[in-house]
Amino acid sequence: MSIDIHSAITLSALLALLMGVSLSYVLRDYPDALQPSLRAWILGTLMQPLAWVLYSTRGQLADWIAIVLANALLSLAYAQLVRGLRLFAGRPLVNTLLYTPVLLVAVAAVAFTYQWPSLRWRTVSISVLLVFQFARGALSLFDRPRRLRRSEVLTMIAFGLTAGVLLVRSLFEGLHSQALTSAFAPTPMQVAVFGTAAFLPVLSTFSFVLMCNDRLNLELVRQAMRDPLTGINNRRALVDAAERMLASARRHTHPVAALLIDADHFKQINDVH
Repeated sequence: MSIDIHSAITLSALLALLMGVSLSYVLRDYPDALQPSLRAWILGTLMQPLAWVLYSTRGQLADWIAIVLANALLSLAYAQLVRGLRLFAGRPLVNTLLYTPVLLVAVAAVAFTYQWPSLRWRTVSISVLLVFQFARGALSLFDRPRRLRRSEVLTMIAFGLTAGVLLVRSLFEGLHSQALTSAFAPTPMQVAVFGTAAFLPVLSTFSFVLMCNDRLNLELVRQAMRDPLTGINNRRALVDAAERMLASARRHTHPVAALLIDADHFKQINDVH
């Protein structure tokens, strides 16, 4: 069963718009620490519907709008998603790495539309640049010393899967002798690409919101386990740690010891300091 590419593009635009508007509505409920990454994500999500609408006007509007501007805007939207991930992960923002692919997408679109007209090589070149963007987005969450949370793994899968589909597309179109006749041709490769693009806003935004909620839950746990004045573990944290150590000692039949320290005149120290 073939899928109509125009229908897939329409679905992509509607889902991205729905995700962007929904996230904008609940933005104020999140703490200030998460606002920058959420705003970048919302901006990238809301750019996608406009890019897809322009993309679907090929043959109706001028090529510089339906091809050059549409592809550049879509790449810029993905750059904002990567920016949101890097802000969330506390990674440095290097604008050159963020926005150079956007410029190169526009250059490739111009070159292979006007200078050397070729749908095949325009598709290959833009796909390769998008692979770089999605791969960088996935790697933004990779942190070797720390165990990744499931929400972060899900986000990495969404970006990695999209990068993989685009990489296969670039290799397929680059090595395939038969030239691509139309951007809307319902070939298996095109169906896979546009099908992935249709569900990317849902999966990636859902997993990104889960990441934000995990961050909030971790902060609540931290506050419940720490003294707000000194920042050291409170009684609840010490009891939890002791229970884990005792359970481990029983499980592995290891000896365990407890050290009790009595500080003289502690009330006076506490009253003064």
